[in-house]
Amino acid sequence: MNTVPSELSAHHLPPQHFLSGNLKPFATDILGFLTSINEISPFIRFRILRTPVYFISDAGLVNDVLSNKSQAYIRNRSFARRLRHLFGHGLLTSEGEEWKRLRKLSAPAFQPKSTNTYIPIILDELEHLMSEWRGCQEVDIAKAMSRVTARIITRCIFGMHLDVDMVEMETCMDELMTSLGPRLRYPIYTPDWLPVGGNPAYRRAVNRLDRLIITNIRHRSAQQHTKNPSLLSDLETASRQEGLISEAHLRDQIVTLFLAGHETTATTLAFSFILLSQHPQFAERLQAESQHTDFATFCSLNDIRERLPFAYNVVQETMRLYPAGYLFGRTVVHDTLLGREAIKQKSLVLISPYVSHRNPAVFPEPERFNPDRWQHLTLSRSQYLPFSAGSRTCIGEYLAMLEACLVLAYIRSRYRVQCGIAPIQVQPAVTLRPINNTEAQLQTL
Repeated sequence: MNTVPSELSAHHLPPQHFLSGNLKPFATDILGFLTSINEISPFIRFRILRTPVYFISDAGLVNDVLSNKSQAYIRNRSFARRLRHLFGHGLLTSEGEEWKRLRKLSAPAFQPKSTNTYIPIILDELEHLMSEWRGCQEVDIAKAMSRVTARIITRCIFGMHLDVDMVEMETCMDELMTSLGPRLRYPIYTPDWLPVGGNPAYRRAVNRLDRLIITNIRHRSAQQHTKNPSLLSDLETASRQEGLISEAHLRDQIVTLFLAGHETTATTLAFSFILLSQHPQFAERLQAESQHTDFATFCSLNDIRERLPFAYNVVQETMRLYPAGYLFGRTVVHDTLLGREAIKQKSLVLISPYVSHRNPAVFPEPERFNPDRWQHLTLSRSQYLPFSAGSRTCIGEYLAMLEACLVLAYIRSRYRVQCGIAPIQVQPAVTLRPINNTEAQLQTL
């Protein structure tokens, strides 16, 4: 579907405070604030301290920022600066020629032909999870999904089983997510070394993650005889050809791949099981579709989509309601025109898939979980953007969809998973995470 260019003018939201502008409602309840102002207009201008901020949900405007006029925007500089210690010079924090070079280096590892080779790894780790669950009647589904996706992405990266302390990994991830949410929303940048806010916990978590990643890079390098496909070997080959091979370079790329390929898929799966628990008619349909499936014969995402169409639609609908990447921003690098609005350099443009995915004109009954809506929907990338859009579309989209569909259907073919049915509460950290309904009762089928 083509997106029509927008001729909207921005609605100017009055500042709540003459100095801080609209900082307080933005920092206090970011999703509630953005949802409420979106009811006024799909193009809103407000102020945070001295920075003009434009919030857009109109598909034409989104398409301009991410695709048509993307040369006028770069990834939010504040985001990159605050996460530099964590991601280094990886795909998430790089811009310009550096980003183009890294994207080119990483692209071969994420081609469908390469990604399809990881299906046996995913299935093997699911069998391992089933062994862990044998005789178990209750699990925390968020932690379980975090654990299995961490094991999967670790094996995909390194091409082998590694001695990873999963308790240490979970502690590390919890500290990261807890510290990063306030860190990203706080308007004033504080250097990492200052012992304020979440900085100490953030530094501890990054140091823990570094130890895990660097140890495993060295272990993998010492096992060069392995012939198993891996993201690391693909990155090493491409990096060596470009003269970029170094432990620090590989560390930055692997941390980016690990966090982007683990946390986002884990939260999507946790939300999926919670939503299915609240809609048992859909859970039963997923079971009926998957229960007699020979998972070992899957060879590609297209194959999965053809043979598990309902599972695919459940994942799409989950990401519509609870996209892991619920908000992203672009900094204006030179004066430009957005709609009918003249946008000044250094302004900030915000896009929220969480809000855009609740447009009733595109998604009737937008708050309702309804996987069947995807049987007939035809959307542009600027209307449905769980993986962003334009040149910076998530490079791991194919792997994420393949993994999420397989994990969801495989588990449902073996177990009934009953989570809580209270209204879903979320934590907007780096990703959107569920904070209730995660205790699940297991029943073997």
